Amino acid sequence: MVLVYVGIGIAVLIAIFLFKKILSSSPSNAFKFEIFCKKCGAKTGGLKCSRCESSSKKQNWR
Repeated sequence: MVLVYVGIGIAVLIAIFLFKKILSSSPSNAFKFEIFCKKCGAKTGGLKCSRCESSSKKQNWR
């Protein structure tokens, strides 16, 4: 039973922290999700660019 109360207390603290973060952030700040690679412009879907990653591995032998 004590573990339930501890879990509820931790959940409440996390909820309060997140609520404060939401209130303190400005509405213009949004989570940025890069879909395109910054170097070559290829569509990556938020993952590492396969074009840039493979070209850097090829030059790694120097």
